Amino acid sequence: MNDTTALRRAVTGLLSFAAAEETELLAAAALRPDYDRGSPDRWAAVPVVAHNNEFKGQQAERISAIRSGRLPLAYGEVDHSSTEVYQGYLAQPPDAVLAGCRRISAQLIDGTWALPDEDLLDPARHPWLNGRLLWLQIASRDRDLRVLREAIP
Repeated sequence: MNDTTALRRAVTGLLSFAAAEETELLAAAALRPDYDRGSPDRWAAVPVVAHNNEFKGQQAERISAIRSGRLPLAYGEVDHSSTEVYQGYLAQPPDAVLAGCRRISAQLIDGTWALPDEDLLDPARHPWLNGRLLWLQIASRDRDLRVLREAIP
């Protein structure tokens, strides 16, 4: 595949879909007066989306590093069972989490469109990206994502 437009559109669609789902999740939680704040064993909406924002922000930073010729940063694993980690995410105001979701999704979309073709088509060049595996897993489950299957050999 020489023209990566279809692949970039598919990735953009996936990122946009994820942002819309997160927005819906936060809105549903905000409308409930008895909002379940969850626990480290059973995460609630705000901490889940706040955690996703952090992860997506790391990916956006890594894409930015690639674009500017810098070595991408390495990040440690998050202890999802940690009370401190959970409380940190839970303490973030829902409005700030929602704004972060939209901002970071836009950064990822912009970064994806700005990546050189060789980086987009060969994520093995950047081991942290794991894009090939992710895209193949998603594409193998969804017949509408045929462009992803065809783009990655």
